[in-house]
Amino acid sequence: MLTGIIAISLGTILQALTYCLVKESGRSGQMSTLRILMCAHLIMGITSSIPFIYFKVWNLLTVEVVLYAAAVNITYLLAQFFMFSAITRSDPSISSPYLILKLPLVALLSIIIFGEHLTLIQAFALFGIVILSLIYSKAVKINFGVLLLVLSSALCFALCDVFVMYTARALDVTSAVWRSVFTVVSCDVQYLLFAPVLLFMRDRPHLKQFASVLPLSISWQSGVTFTIIGFNIAGVISSNIVLSMRALVAVALTAMFFRWQLSGEGRFKTKSAAALGMCACVAFYYNFA
Repeated sequence: MLTGIIAISLGTILQALTYCLVKESGRSGQMSTLRILMCAHLIMGITSSIPFIYFKVWNLLTVEVVLYAAAVNITYLLAQFFMFSAITRSDPSISSPYLILKLPLVALLSIIIFGEHLTLIQAFALFGIVILSLIYSKAVKINFGVLLLVLSSALCFALCDVFVMYTARALDVTSAVWRSVFTVVSCDVQYLLFAPVLLFMRDRPHLKQFASVLPLSISWQSGVTFTIIGFNIAGVISSNIVLSMRALVAVALTAMFFRWQLSGEGRFKTKSAAALGMCACVAFYYNFA
């Protein structure tokens, strides 16, 4: 369990960093959300092809694995498109904490599909996280359009988590770590299928734009890998509870390294207090795990 919690914690930090880098990549490369997604995923497809070939991952692929991996990619791309669109219309410290609202969805799906369970106290801790996210919403006064985008993202992420576990369980690999790595590789290598689209684009991405999303791609792919390791070892619900700390991490990273992105700095203390409260709920959850 501890290894899984450490892995998901690293994934949480890297995912929060990814959201901070989205706006930076768009600013430095002057790119739209769709272009950022395209360039970043082509880079991830290329980097995934190296372990795919070296470890001969194609030997693990069945029709079931390929279809589940495709479902992961579709839901994940939709989730990130909605999330990136929300970030470009606000800032990471406002948008990313709202992903906490996927927790009830993930908990419900995990209980129904994977047979996971919650104690009454753990359910109260989860409920506390959701309530604090609503307090956070009053502090940041989020735009309705941005909120709708983030809620759409949360729903797609919840479905993605389910398909990720189906993909991992369909792979014939004993080690939880290697099963997680091969899950990421099996999914990300499919992004190379989008490469021919570049040939038909009137305004093709240039090298400077690919270079501007490279840090984002590295952070993104690493964060996803650690997150899936956490899923496989600690379970989907426990991992998503830890992922709720993205709120605090996003606020901290934005304030420390991306201060130009902040909107509503006067509400920074309220944001931080609500985010810290979510972390307290996480600690409370694990005290009774």
